[in-house]
This record gives sequence, structure tokens and C-alpha cells, in this order.
Amino acid sequence: MNRTGTLRRHKWLRRGTQPLRRTRLRAKGGSLFPHRRNPAYRAWIRTFPCVVPGCEGAAEPCHVIRKSQGGDDVGNLYPGCRRHHDEQHEHGTLGPFERKYGLDLAQIAAGYGEGWAQLRGLPF
Repeated sequence: MNRTGTLRRHKWLRRGTQPLRRTRLRAKGGSLFPHRRNPAYRAWIRTFPCVVPGCEGAAEPCHVIRKSQGGDDVGNLYPGCRRHHDEQHEHGTLGPFERKYGLDLAQIAAGYGEGWAQLRGLPF
């Protein structure tokens, strides 16, 4: 390809200006994946204590599979306090965290998803 074709396609090269940066559009609330969020389910998860045995900390919804990797809310969230949620992220993967506390977070999250479906009269 010749240089003139490149310059013609990228007008900003000729003008000596920088191109506009591409930014992802975020939905209200800042989520890149608003279609995967279920605010009612997330609020319901917050009503439970942390899943780590012996911990009574206030729970927040924690994902087993990250939203960026295709994880939805229902059947993919478990309640965890801020301290244990941060600890899980420090390990990088679920394996070491699950072994340390003897948990199967995918099974726990699926159980909450089933409970939600039964509560709402939905198939799971």
C-alpha cells in the first residue's frame, strides 16, 4: 500500500492532530453489561450473611464467573463480605480461596439461583 493511501484514509495524520479516543459506552450505573444485571436479585443476595463459615460480615454480591467473561447475575452470585471478596480477588482464581475455606462457590451460587427461581415461580 502506498503512503498516499494511508494518509488519505487517516486524515488526522495529514493535519497533525490526534484521533479521537474510542470509549465504551456505559449504561446508567456504570455497567458495561446492563443486560446481565438483575437489581432485585442482587438486593436479595445482600440479605444473606457471608458464605465463609463463621463470618457474620455484611454481604455484597460476588460473581463466580465475571460479567466480562459472560457471567450473568442469577445463579452466578453468592453473598460475601468485603474482606472475603477482596481476599478472593487477591488469589486471582477461585481455586485457592475455595480450598482454604472448603467451599464450592459455583454450587453455592447455583443454589441461590434455584432459591430465587422457586421464590419467583421461574424455571431454573
